[in-house]
Amino acid sequence: MFAGKVRKMKSIVRYSDAFVVNIEPTNACNLRCVHCGDDKKRKIGFITPELFEKVSIQCRGKEIRPFMSGEPLMHKGIFDLIKIATKYSSRVVLHTNATLLDEKKANALVESGIQFVSISFDGLTKEEYEGNRKGANFESVSENISRFLKINNKKVHVTVQRIIKKGEPAIGVEKLFDGANVYSVIVRHSWDVRGRVEGCKSHTNYDRYCFFPWNYIPVLWNGDVCLCCADLNGKCIIGDINKDSLEKIWNGPQMVSIRDRMIRGIPIPEICSGCERYNP
Repeated sequence: MFAGKVRKMKSIVRYSDAFVVNIEPTNACNLRCVHCGDDKKRKIGFITPELFEKVSIQCRGKEIRPFMSGEPLMHKGIFDLIKIATKYSSRVVLHTNATLLDEKKANALVESGIQFVSISFDGLTKEEYEGNRKGANFESVSENISRFLKINNKKVHVTVQRIIKKGEPAIGVEKLFDGANVYSVIVRHSWDVRGRVEGCKSHTNYDRYCFFPWNYIPVLWNGDVCLCCADLNGKCIIGDINKDSLEKIWNGPQMVSIRDRMIRGIPIPEICSGCERYNP
């Protein structure tokens, strides 16, 4: 009887009802950030409203994140996509570099019905910021963020985050911007570019089991579903939402096998090798 319960428990942990879905509006980006793992080799594209809704309707009760690789505000219909997402989820989160967040877009974002916005601003000085966010202008983006926070007036929950190198003082940007709900500091992730990104995290305390293959579903702009939201280059495709349901892909043989191998300490796809979240 006990052995049967153990077998059932092991079977359950190999399946997942993920609670976060990244739906990529576009992989186009206007910056070349030093910590980004996007190799820019994927075909540039923009998700259609029809495909975005096809995914969103399968995400009832889940958090929808209309971003992955790329800058979501580069999608001309991004606010329509957000409105679609809010029809099916009570927790929609957008992350942006704010370079394109002019007054018109700031008002549209606040009025879109989105619940959470996260903004990256990786520097306390012009030199640091522009060195990290290649192609961005310190003064212009600062103005965009300050104006957005003023227009928002705490209607939407806003986080302004700063990414730092390992070992740097964890100082946020609260002195630069007033009106955000949270000011966070994040150490650079290694993801799949460990060794290429200077100052990234070493292995952390995840103790072999990365929770991403259980909890986060990434859907690329063309409908490809990849293993991990850190797979910005789409190296490990596990399915196509144009052909199968999200549930069928996420708990299909390939994903179940990956979870099983992770649980048992058997090597899994190269995308995971060296990532701080996977420590076999």
